[in-house]
Amino acid sequence: MNLKSLLAALSLVGLASAATAAPLTDNVSRLIGIGSVAGTVTTDGTFGVLASANVTAWSLTLNDGSASFAITEANSQFLAFGAGLTADVDSMDFNFSQADVAFLFQNPTIGSGRNAWCGTGTGPNTCFGNISREEVTLLSGIPFTLQTGNVAIATRIVGPTNAVPEPASLALVGLALFGAAAVRRRG
Repeated sequence: MNLKSLLAALSLVGLASAATAAPLTDNVSRLIGIGSVAGTVTTDGTFGVLASANVTAWSLTLNDGSASFAITEANSQFLAFGAGLTADVDSMDFNFSQADVAFLFQNPTIGSGRNAWCGTGTGPNTCFGNISREEVTLLSGIPFTLQTGNVAIATRIVGPTNAVPEPASLALVGLALFGAAAVRRRG
């Protein structure tokens, strides 16, 4: 095996591992004014900016301090607007200081005006005007918390269901293949 073939093989291994990202689940436990949001959000495993299509499932209990409502992907919709929602190895984050960004989980549909968890940045294209905030909307109230900066809105659940591939493992495999090729070439 020559060096060109080895590098080509390593490139294919790298591409294959990037293309087969496993779904990742994050735990949500947010206090918002007198309300809260608790449950889980599952993504397709994408790191970096999350679009609406990257969020594949959710099970959230919304509470406005006097009533609760459960939403899932079966009875609600999700929208990510702009590049404010991101994911990394540890958490799902939202940048409340960024202009024209929002995330919205809402029952029964986006724009229905009820049963929602919303986070908005600055600018007019947000859930409720030009205010950076996080809120829960139910029929009996709209508790909210003013927010700024990049905030972890959910934390990664670590365990057998979230086997996050380690880049270091792939590098070790590549190094071993490179070493085996070098030994073979000398022998």
